[in-house]
Amino acid sequence: MQLPLLRLLGTLALDAPGPGGGPRLGRKGEALLAVVALQGTSGVARDKLTALLWPELNDHDARNALRQALHKLRRASGLAFGDAAVDGERLALDRRSCDVDVQQFEALAGSEDLRAMVTAADLYRGDFAEGLHAGADFELWAAVERERLRGLAQGLLERLSEVGDMDRAGAAATALARRLLAADPLHEGSWCALVRVCMRLGWRAKAVQVWAQCRQALESELGVEPSARTVRTVQRLLADGQWHPPGEPGRESAPTLAEVTVQRCGLPTLDQPPGTGLDLMLHGWQQFCLFTREGNRRARDAFAALVALHADHEEALALVGFTHFFDAVGGWTADPAASLQTASRWADRSMACHRGRARPLQLRAKLLLWERRHDDALELLRSAVALEPGSAYAHFHLGEAAMWCGHSDQALATVSRALHLDANDHGIFLTVRATALWLAGDLEAARAAAASALARNPDYAWALAAQAAILAELGQLAAAREAAAAACRTNRRLCTGFAERHMPYRQAAHGQRLARAWQLAGMPRDERPAEGSPPARCGPPGRLAGQSAIGPEGL
Repeated sequence: MQLPLLRLLGTLALDAPGPGGGPRLGRKGEALLAVVALQGTSGVARDKLTALLWPELNDHDARNALRQALHKLRRASGLAFGDAAVDGERLALDRRSCDVDVQQFEALAGSEDLRAMVTAADLYRGDFAEGLHAGADFELWAAVERERLRGLAQGLLERLSEVGDMDRAGAAATALARRLLAADPLHEGSWCALVRVCMRLGWRAKAVQVWAQCRQALESELGVEPSARTVRTVQRLLADGQWHPPGEPGRESAPTLAEVTVQRCGLPTLDQPPGTGLDLMLHGWQQFCLFTREGNRRARDAFAALVALHADHEEALALVGFTHFFDAVGGWTADPAASLQTASRWADRSMACHRGRARPLQLRAKLLLWERRHDDALELLRSAVALEPGSAYAHFHLGEAAMWCGHSDQALATVSRALHLDANDHGIFLTVRATALWLAGDLEAARAAAASALARNPDYAWALAAQAAILAELGQLAAAREAAAAACRTNRRLCTGFAERHMPYRQAAHGQRLARAWQLAGMPRDERPAEGSPPARCGPPGRLAGQSAIGPEGL
């Protein structure tokens, strides 16, 4: 018996065999189905589902909303769902109840068999969950998946444009190119592939028209011309009308996976030709973004190896410095002061090699903030944004500094720009958004932002610490204590004394407010000592600043 096909590529639809239209699932039902179906047999944690779809509700109400939505979804679709884990905390779609186009597409898109490639191209009807809007948190999650699947489709298009039998591949390649360009009209690789297909089908006039459309799209949207690489590729195609198989003279080599990832993620790049250095940068950045002790150490090893290859590379030098900074504030070293001094020396080296990149300015500004030289830090970070206005991290660092200075509105606007530029946030952008909302007194929105950060990075200590303060002020003390305990396990420095004495709030009252909230959440007064070290005191013993003998004030 033929199973229904769940289409997640393009507009979400459930195509059941036989007559009749698909079921009406509702916005939340469609979003729930999209998230669960995409994850396969591994399922999705229920906490992640509530954080994505009902961030505005407390845990109890969000769980009720999930149960109700799942009940309606089962009745409307006839699909079966079950537990993917013995504890019942992960929800999965029973694959015996339907086929899913995303799984079929992913299985076929990497094939070298022409029939499989054409089938995969036909399956890609458009972006993942196209047009489905179920809240900001779902949208951010979906944007990451859309980009990932779009990348697979763009790679498929590139290979289809180069197969030997264009009579069989031409229609599928042309249709796929048009779908991809409808979603992302600025992707030069898709334009090049479409020009190549047209030329190989003998449609030279159409190829010239496609090239004109490419230039017009880039000019109208960005005010720029196509890259030199794209111009060379298209000019060669239009000049001789010949197709050069991969590896033959006359054809420019395709970018490596590392190069493509660097370009899409906005990673720092090398001035020298790509090679080992680029691979080290990619590996280091992937580890760096884990924001764990071990990831930080591996990132430093990769960046230091890169410095050994390119001793004057400003970004690699700055990134080594950032790893020492994170050792200090992440509680990953027994001597935070020494780590900050080391970070400062790397900042000096990167600034001495400064040739116009933002990263050295960001490191120096970060250190200035923790020295409470707020105005100097802000000046550097504004310069960093001016140097790289398209960098998500340039905007993020400026937004974070605005948050430390107490400028919540500016912080929120700037971090929103960072999220727009890079939807694949690892939780740090959203943590700053949560903290800025907390400072502004919007506790429910702050709680939702912290939950979103933790949905992306469940072990991120600063997101857990922010969540602990927010929940404490909301009166949800049991959940606050759970978050605080998890944060302290990851970062030994987190304590009320650290909030008062070290965190770089410009206004002392903000640090004191955080300390009182953390105290309610059960955080200790002093740092947990590093292994083999005596206990470290973050501040004088006694009551917190602004605290009465009865209890905290101002909450």
